[in-house]
Amino acid sequence: MKPATMHAKITTVAKEITNGDRSHANTIGRLLTNQYNREPLLRAATYDHTVDLHDLLGDLEVIAVVADEPQGLAAIGSVLALGHWVSGRNDRAMIHAERARAADGTNVLTQLVMSAIITGLPTSAWAEVMTEHSMKQLMGN
Repeated sequence: MKPATMHAKITTVAKEITNGDRSHANTIGRLLTNQYNREPLLRAATYDHTVDLHDLLGDLEVIAVVADEPQGLAAIGSVLALGHWVSGRNDRAMIHAERARAADGTNVLTQLVMSAIITGLPTSAWAEVMTEHSMKQLMGN
């Protein structure tokens, strides 16, 4: 799915939740477990900047509160963790990474972000890595 389309779906579901309809929260988690949806969205939001990272994180924060499927929670949490780390908010990144790990300890993106935070990897390294590798390569998929 194209990043703009994925972001639009996320925004729609976040608005629905705000209006009291929580029925689609897990749909976003399921979509983000698919690397073909997640990878282009992350690249667009954190590297290419064709998707507004601030808006994406805000919408995903809303969805994370009500989603309840473990793999979906881990996928949402890992995206939130990466986005906050890239934005220089290590404290928020670690909170989301820990929640993602609690939901699904096998989530590779969560492990990657936690390692980056713990080792003190500068966020500028993300741009360097993204110029040379796809997320698929980084995550070993």
